[in-house]
Order: sequence, then C-alpha cells, then structure tokens
Amino acid sequence: MKKIVLLTAIAALGICSFAQIGDYHVFAAGGTTYVTDKGILTSTIGEMAIVDVYHAGNQYLTQGFQQGDYIKLSAVSLPVQLINFDGYNKDGMNHLMWETASEINNAGFDVERMDASGEFKKIGYVKGHGNTNTLIDYTLDDDKPLVGDNYYRLKQIDYDGHYTYSQVISIYNGAAITTTVSVYPVPVTDAVNVVIRNAQDATGKLSITNVVGAVMYHSDIDIYQGTTVQTVDMAGFAAGQYFMKVTTGASTRTIHVVKQ
Repeated sequence: MKKIVLLTAIAALGICSFAQIGDYHVFAAGGTTYVTDKGILTSTIGEMAIVDVYHAGNQYLTQGFQQGDYIKLSAVSLPVQLINFDGYNKDGMNHLMWETASEINNAGFDVERMDASGEFKKIGYVKGHGNTNTLIDYTLDDDKPLVGDNYYRLKQIDYDGHYTYSQVISIYNGAAITTTVSVYPVPVTDAVNVVIRNAQDATGKLSITNVVGAVMYHSDIDIYQGTTVQTVDMAGFAAGQYFMKVTTGASTRTIHVVKQ
C-alpha cells in the first residue's frame, strides 16, 4: 500500500520516523528530496515535509510533527525560497537586502518595522518576480529609522493573497537625538517656561545651578516627541545669573538665565 502524507513541523526540531526500518521512503522538505531506508527527517518550525511511504500502515508520527491530508507529491511547493535577509546602517539610513533562490506566484514583499508599541507596521513594498528559479536580489532603504535598535521583517505575498513572514532582523541606528532648549520670559521674574524640542519620546533631567555651581533646582522630567514645556517657579531665587541644564541620554543642553 502506498500513501503520500503531508507533515508540518510544529516544534523547533521535527522528527518523522517509521516503525519498520528498511522500508523505502521519499522525503521532500525545504526544496530538497531525501531517499532513505531509515525513515527519519528533521525540519524547522512551519516547514512542510512530504513523505511517500510504501508501508503506510506501519507509519507513526513522533515529536514535532502533525499529520495533514493525503496529497500528491507534486502538489506541494514552497512559494518563495528566501536564502538571506540582512541589512546595515550608513549615514543615518538603514539599508535592507534579501535574496531568493526560487519564486512561485510571488507578487512581492511588504517590508515591516516594529514601532515603539511593539507592533510591526509597513514601511515599504518591493515587487516580486512572479515565477523564477534564478537568484534574485532585493533591496529597500529606510531613510527615517528609529534611533537605536530597529526590528524588521518581510511579509512575502502571493498573487492569491496568501502570505508568510520572514525571520526578524535588527539594525542599530546610532544617529544622535536632536534636542533644542529655550526659555521664556527673559529675563525671569517669577516662573520660567523651559521649551524642549526632541526627535522622540525620552526621559531627562532638568537642573538649575548658580554661578558657583551650587544646585538650586533638580527634577526628573518626561520629554515627548515634538515640543515639551516644563514650568519652574523661580520666585524664591535671588536676583542674579543661573545656568539651566537639560539632559536626555547622552545629550546635554545648557541655557544662561538671568533672574531679576
């Protein structure tokens, strides 16, 4: 009795084995065909394996695999064989690149980046090559990456709308955070408003020292993307000159303030 069985890996390492060693089996997984009398196949999560078994009545499944419907061997193919997905940072931009070994009905790729809330959002699209058995290189530039680690994945989309995700990669963008600080009114009589403009949300510190370096005021502050206004009461400060310092990460801005 001969049956063809579709197996899908559901664990990090899937092992498909058969009761009677010596039976003849054909395995197809990840685009490679294995012919063996040992009946053992390893696979990764989500990979489909086709098993052509001559003694299917003796078949059993072990760890890592679940059994699917009986199908014809020629009916299963991987739409896109992605063999590389990588990237690098240069001049404040993240350059993404990937390569496919073969494609079947490949409409294209959505490129997604994880935002501050942990959700992946589409930042670009690259058209696929439909059907091909040649190596194809793809690239996309993220010209507005986040500061720090950026996490990316590919969403490969077929012509019929089915899609699969790639592994996630990270690229570090070390561009400096642009912070500007200004105050009003000038000179200060009672309260002073500190205007902080920053490229992204951050936490920081605000301090005021006198001319001899004594700390007259200190506070931890929340800084938001765009403009943040922090009000400090200086009514009790003696008339004179002060230095107001705003620190966000490795960035420090100091403003000279005159109190009347």
